[in-house]
Amino acid sequence: MMEQLKQKLMENEHLKPLVENLSPIYIKYYFISLIFFAFAIVYSWFSSQHQSLGFFQSLALIIVAPPIGALGAYLGEKFREFAKPDVIRTKNTAELVKAKLFWKFGPQIIGWLIAVMILGNIIG
Repeated sequence: MMEQLKQKLMENEHLKPLVENLSPIYIKYYFISLIFFAFAIVYSWFSSQHQSLGFFQSLALIIVAPPIGALGAYLGEKFREFAKPDVIRTKNTAELVKAKLFWKFGPQIIGWLIAVMILGNIIG
C-alpha cells in the first residue's frame, strides 16, 4: 500500500524530488503521527478540561508536528535495527512477551516522544 502511495505521489512532477528519497517506513510513521495529532487537536476542541487551540495554532501544529514526530519514530526504527538483540533470554513467558513488545515498538515510541518533546520546547 505504501509503495502504491509513493508511486501515486511520484506522478506529480512538483512532488517527485521530495518523494524519491522518502522511505516507506518514514511515510508510514508520518501518517500515524498525522492521525494522532489530528485526534489530539479535535479532542482539544471539544474537551472542557484542556485549553482549546485556535484555528491557526491547530493548522500550524498539524503541518509542523507530524514530520517531526515521524522523523523521531524513523530514527527510533533505525536504532532498533542497529541495537535489537539476536536472542532474548528470560526466566518466564511474561518477561519474554515484555521484551518482544519493547523491541517491536519501544524505540520508535521513545524516538517519537523525544521528537515531540523537542518540538514542544521549540514552540513553547
